[in-house]
Amino acid sequence: MEIAIVMVIVSIIISIMAAVLPSLVQILYVGLRNDTKCNVLAQAPLRVATAQPNLRHDRLA
Repeated sequence: MEIAIVMVIVSIIISIMAAVLPSLVQILYVGLRNDTKCNVLAQAPLRVATAQPNLRHDRLA
């Protein structure tokens, strides 16, 4: 019984990490680009990420 509880907790943690990890990687990547390159290059991933919902909305419309 205890093994099943541990497996459920581990699966919840894995699902949370899978949801958080891409945004965390993007934040770290943009932060590193801000330190090394100019701001225009660093903001490009954010612009792509914010443009995707608009494209989906246009496809639906």
